[in-house]
Amino acid sequence: MDRELDMIFNLVGWGNFWDITENGSKLLTIEFLCTLQMTELGVAFFRLFKQSFTLTWRQLSNLLGFPPTAAIDLDAALEDINRHQFWQEFSRDTNFYQPRVSQIEHPTLRFLHKWIGIVFISRDDIRRVRVGDLLLIYAVVKKRQVSPVRLMVEHWLSIPSLIGEITCTSLTTRIATRLNLIEGADFEYIQNHRTYIGFEHFSHAHLLKREHIVLYMLYTNSRIRLPNLGLALYSVSSLLIDFQATPTSQLQPQRSASVRVPHQSALGWAKADPELEEPAHASYDSWGAHNYRMLRNPWEQQTTMPEGEEQWQEHPYHQPMYSYDPYGPSSSAGHSQDL
Repeated sequence: MDRELDMIFNLVGWGNFWDITENGSKLLTIEFLCTLQMTELGVAFFRLFKQSFTLTWRQLSNLLGFPPTAAIDLDAALEDINRHQFWQEFSRDTNFYQPRVSQIEHPTLRFLHKWIGIVFISRDDIRRVRVGDLLLIYAVVKKRQVSPVRLMVEHWLSIPSLIGEITCTSLTTRIATRLNLIEGADFEYIQNHRTYIGFEHFSHAHLLKREHIVLYMLYTNSRIRLPNLGLALYSVSSLLIDFQATPTSQLQPQRSASVRVPHQSALGWAKADPELEEPAHASYDSWGAHNYRMLRNPWEQQTTMPEGEEQWQEHPYHQPMYSYDPYGPSSSAGHSQDL
């Protein structure tokens, strides 16, 4: 899985982004988030080490590690997407209200959705498939180079009004480093140990099961054995699995891919994977009161399903329990639009 994700990331222009090894700094990130703004011209303004910077989307995208050729405007680059039709290409679910990762059949896309929800727009509930998630999955399936820099900035703008951990500290350090601000600077890095989201995370989410040394991906009425070379993303003719034709056993079972993050998630899914060998695809330093983090699920299942295009509605990635901001949380927190 790690090898396949490496290939995918290189194809879509994320090859120089995903390996986030920078250490985070609490004070540096506070300065960045508290001064971050989007101007009327669509550029980002912020301060680092008491210096002011105004960058275009392209400049900020390049600093984060996305290639100069990657499309910035996702709506324009992926304008041919039919969201309902594309969802049904890899899910048998016909209820377009609150789609879930468990409804995705292809194993690579399942792992990819989790990675997007942990790395690009870190949020408490990564089970939901959101508007931005679907666009990025579409870009991966169609092998199009895109930069989600706008989605990331919109999320960062909402962070000061939210409850929870700060998960962009390593990327703040990356921006400062590539602006040549780190060398000779006097500041402290976060000393938290990095942990791993691996098998325990997916097991708790009822996506993976291990029997002795054999690993299975779980579905409602079936399961498939991993790894399965016959299900490579760009080798299959359909993103839906023919469970009768897919073998449930292989000669050389292996472990699952792991996602590296240095903080505990809200439901306590993060745990060191004792079998980690391959490089993983996330690395964030964060801070927060782990023992006092408030758990919540603000998005209740509706008793009646909306009809038409408004069935797909984007909710904020996080919902604050309360806010002292008289204007409320940022309206851009969830990239609000209908699928």
